[in-house]
Amino acid sequence: MFLSRGEWSSISVSDSGVGIPKQTSTHIFEPFYTTKQRCKGTGLGLFQVQGIVEQHGGFISAESEVGRGSTFTVCLERVQDDAVSQDITKRDVPVGSGETILMVEDQDVVLLVVKRCCYI
Repeated sequence: MFLSRGEWSSISVSDSGVGIPKQTSTHIFEPFYTTKQRCKGTGLGLFQVQGIVEQHGGFISAESEVGRGSTFTVCLERVQDDAVSQDITKRDVPVGSGETILMVEDQDVVLLVVKRCCYI
């Protein structure tokens, strides 16, 4: 991966878990790939994280060693504060007119958070 010129920021998250075997590590960013038992996970987490990071011009990497844990690093190009504030103030945020939004979620805790945040 080649970085463009400019300033970059990164954040790394590590654990001391079981680690990811090499044969599995080549698949961890694929959609629907999971090592979990049936009905225990969908395998979309890292795929979605990678998509979000790439949409913002960044990248994510993973390092892991079996028996020692894993480290995920996200790198994003820094943005000047004035560029961010100008972008936000120029946006027209549409206001609804009584529309209904259907929220479907199978985890009660997530649904509860959405209800509280959106005043449903």
